[in-house]
Amino acid sequence: MYFSFNWLKEFVEIDKSADEIAELLTCKTAEVVSFQKKNKDVIFDLDILPNRGDLTGHLGIAREIAAIERKKISLKELKSEEENTEIENYLTVEIEDFNDCPRYMARVIEDVKIGPSPEWLKEKLENCGIQSINNVVDITNYIMLELGQPLHAFDGEKIALDQNNKRKIIVRRAKEGEEIITLDGIKRKLKNNVLIIADFKKPIAVAGIMGGANSEIDENTKMVILESANFNPILIRKAAKFLNLRTEAEERFEKNLDFYLAELALERATSLIKTLAGGKIVKGKIDQFKTKPPKTKIEIKPSMINDYLGTDLKKEEIKDILLSLQFKIEEKEKDLFEVEVPSFRKDIKMDKDLIEEIARIYGFEKIPSTLPKTIISQEFNKSVFLENQVRHFLKNFGFFEIYTYTFLSKEILEKTRLEAKNCFKIKNPLSNLKEYMRTTLIPNLLETSYENLKNFDKFRLFELGRVYLKEKKPPETQNLGLAIVGEKNEKGFFLLKGILEEFLKTFKIENWDLISIEKTSFPYLHPGKSAQIMLENNILGVIGEIHPLVLYNFEIKKPVVILEINFDLLKKFAQPISKEIKLEISEAIYKPISKFQATERDLAFLVDKDLDPKKLETLIREVDKLIKRVELFDEYYSEKLGKDKKSLAYHITLQAEDRTLKEEEINEIISKIIQTVEEKTGGKLRGK
Repeated sequence: MYFSFNWLKEFVEIDKSADEIAELLTCKTAEVVSFQKKNKDVIFDLDILPNRGDLTGHLGIAREIAAIERKKISLKELKSEEENTEIENYLTVEIEDFNDCPRYMARVIEDVKIGPSPEWLKEKLENCGIQSINNVVDITNYIMLELGQPLHAFDGEKIALDQNNKRKIIVRRAKEGEEIITLDGIKRKLKNNVLIIADFKKPIAVAGIMGGANSEIDENTKMVILESANFNPILIRKAAKFLNLRTEAEERFEKNLDFYLAELALERATSLIKTLAGGKIVKGKIDQFKTKPPKTKIEIKPSMINDYLGTDLKKEEIKDILLSLQFKIEEKEKDLFEVEVPSFRKDIKMDKDLIEEIARIYGFEKIPSTLPKTIISQEFNKSVFLENQVRHFLKNFGFFEIYTYTFLSKEILEKTRLEAKNCFKIKNPLSNLKEYMRTTLIPNLLETSYENLKNFDKFRLFELGRVYLKEKKPPETQNLGLAIVGEKNEKGFFLLKGILEEFLKTFKIENWDLISIEKTSFPYLHPGKSAQIMLENNILGVIGEIHPLVLYNFEIKKPVVILEINFDLLKKFAQPISKEIKLEISEAIYKPISKFQATERDLAFLVDKDLDPKKLETLIREVDKLIKRVELFDEYYSEKLGKDKKSLAYHITLQAEDRTLKEEEINEIISKIIQTVEEKTGGKLRGK
């Protein structure tokens, strides 16, 4: 939006240059995208935030400058005399839904003379990027630029009379298929999501966006009906998007304007029309609204402000800043303020908003950089440690961990033979693919299995994640899900059962048993090839083969065996971790992360089939202290490699604490690794 430097000076005394004001506004209010000289003036192009509807006019920007510079702001009062005839004799207004239009105001001016605007008015409009049309229309645009409140002027004689021989304005939703030719000469087809201004017979304007050609002001206009309203910002924005019609008025209405601004704008425009276009102001005004918005009052402690900002501001300094922003303050107690928010600051809703206001006006650059004060608990966290131990356990059994979204689509639920009605539905989903909260990890494991089968014949996956159950309070539960994919016949089931037994034994879980599952309990499992895991009369989880129909739905042509357990329940029954492990954790040594770039290399070795991958990993790690990480990423068997051979491939990370490693150093370490593997295991580098 464009703002005139000279115009701002009419509201507040400014003793800084345009460059300085541009920097000031960028740092504390809104970014000045650019500024340029024009007609002995400087024009700022400001990027106004969506929640700052108070900054859409020159008055709002001047208010900000006055607050920052601790100056007084002034607005010249405009008054005009009314005639004796009552407005009710000329006009009535009906609002069908006050949610769409919280307030609608109007005035009537008779016997106006339409003509060109004076040069000062033309110049102000043109400097801000608006073309001069005629004196009445220019006045509505002038007030919009001055206060931020869009107005619209109708030719009163073009508005149809109702059955009582009176002009009536109706604020309503458009009917399906209704049409209007807007002021830009384009015929637009309307839908029910578009708010319009209509008379007794037809639409005469698209509310908050653009007027209709059938009621525009022209050289023959004698009666002006002046509109000043408050429209639902969401409705206006959606209508503008639907119509592909962006205007200066729409840009302001979508920022949620002040309820009380409509009256100020109406009175100033009426007075200017009287001055520049003559005419008689009909007595009274239309003012339709259901309720006035309540005042926003927020309690805040000065000590809390300093705690949040890390400052040492005195009470008087805090009061001074808030008063400069036109907040009202009542000191309730020694360390408690009750702050009344001005109606034009709709973005201020809580104490944190007030703290932000104080910070920006005080100056972020003045706030010292301090580390947050906190006490780090050294208490042993059994839950976190158990999670890490479970991860290590499963990785040692060849499982790869996956991380997936907790959201599911209806299609995925149906593929898994689950009912959407049993899931929490999200009110504002990111997309149709993320409409429901999952109740089980199985759909995610199956989706991931399908993708991985494009590259691998068999593999093992696990996920430790949250599920959300309607019947449980609180509904959030942590589950552990495992999947073995690609094992033929019943090998996968017995493999997973064996891993479960070892798992429960490792974590000292006793008194558990497997019982057969009813057909309807878990529809995604194969009947007769699945079981519930019971732990002391509690259902710990399920184990079994995925139902053939579910595999077909996911286009998976390999057997899949799954295990899912309630991890929250497991944690309650797990035996305490040994003291030796606690001691090992409490004595962990922390080092700063190296500032220098790490280097990664991948090496694959042909080794004996019975060689433990962990042993080879340890061997590589001990070659040089600059080796920071060794990670197995592939274990491959093939007749081409030899009957008693296999391939082990590792990611190897090299990094120094004090320098960036040179290529010669890296090559030397890699050569040492190859030589060590050859000498101690008989392994050979593949591809050598």
